Amino acid sequence: MCYRNDNIAEALPELIERGMYHSSILFKDASPDIRDRLLQQVEWDDDNRNHLLLILIWIGDSVVVGQFREWRLHPPKWAGQLFVGPEVYALEGGWELTPNGEKRNLIHDLSYAIRPTGEQQNGAVEASAAHFLKTNDSNCPWCEGKLTVLMEADTSHPSLAYLNLPMERLQVLTCERCGSYSTIYMELDHQGVPAWSQFNHKPNYLPSSDYEDISVETVPRLTLSSKPHSPYYAAEWALTQQDSQIGGHPSWVQDADYPLCPCCASL
Repeated sequence: MCYRNDNIAEALPELIERGMYHSSILFKDASPDIRDRLLQQVEWDDDNRNHLLLILIWIGDSVVVGQFREWRLHPPKWAGQLFVGPEVYALEGGWELTPNGEKRNLIHDLSYAIRPTGEQQNGAVEASAAHFLKTNDSNCPWCEGKLTVLMEADTSHPSLAYLNLPMERLQVLTCERCGSYSTIYMELDHQGVPAWSQFNHKPNYLPSSDYEDISVETVPRLTLSSKPHSPYYAAEWALTQQDSQIGGHPSWVQDADYPLCPCCASL
């Protein structure tokens, strides 16, 4: 279902009968009858409520959105058993409930794989369209190591074209060492050149500043697929896929943790 986006709606009644609610993404194409049944069940099923809320989030149709809007306005009695409000669960399905109660998607369904050169299954774009894992000349102000260009890509490629960016190429820059300990923001000028953001805050803990730069020869050569794959391809972190991607649902080992924009405090 994740790799090919197959519809398994016919199997869902049996999953319910067997009490198999753990893989919530499997229910994303559930019928209205299944949806309504689960909306009723979540009210009384204390043992499975957490999984049921996640399932409803993956279904995410207008009825579900309306119910989560109602729960935000009028929290149910069981909401006190949760660690977060019911509406916060929406992040797990790649969307949020906006302040005015509408559904806003946080991901784009167009998803293009980034794979080692020679392993592309759907063909690769020309090398000039995207480059990955290059060493930048700038240094990280926290650890003083070289910053890494995770990606530099042509904004006319379908994976980025829908953003209507004003620059011809987009660079994504980070520090490989410090990025694991804090969200690192970069600010782009009109030419798409990234610079360390004034909103970055050094975390209380960072590893030792002693480091060795990775040799370019040890970095695999990566290419961007010319054809999209399933937007759910990497949605389950425990599956065997090893690809990075542009677009589609991300893998969350922890709970969904989309960073807020430091300027407007929105996702």
